[in-house]
Amino acid sequence: MGYIEACAQALSCFTDPIRVRPGRQGLAMGFEVLPENVLAAGNRGKDIMGGLRGADSGAPVLDVAAAMPGSGTAVTSHSFAGTWTRKFTDWCGVADAHVTALEAAARAYLAADRKAEGAIIGSGTPRPR
Repeated sequence: MGYIEACAQALSCFTDPIRVRPGRQGLAMGFEVLPENVLAAGNRGKDIMGGLRGADSGAPVLDVAAAMPGSGTAVTSHSFAGTWTRKFTDWCGVADAHVTALEAAARAYLAADRKAEGAIIGSGTPRPR
């Protein structure tokens, strides 16, 4: 898989687990978080970012230079390839941080759910069936 396809997959895994839906009585917008899906997205993102981190994102830009020797595009593509590589590396760092935040958020949601369940059970309230 090329790095562009992997970037697209990384972006999709960051948004898949959250669904926006109408709030109570349709008065406000709300959202539903599916912690297991958030955790799965974080894990998927970690796998994808592992493959992207070492990608040579400047190589496709240099391919343009090779295809158009002697052109102005060929001259500027070398500079642009370096800039693109630096920016892509920065983006990978931001995406890695987002993956870490997804995993932390999922674990926090799951822990809060377990705590709430324990409080409900401890109060003698019957569990929903």
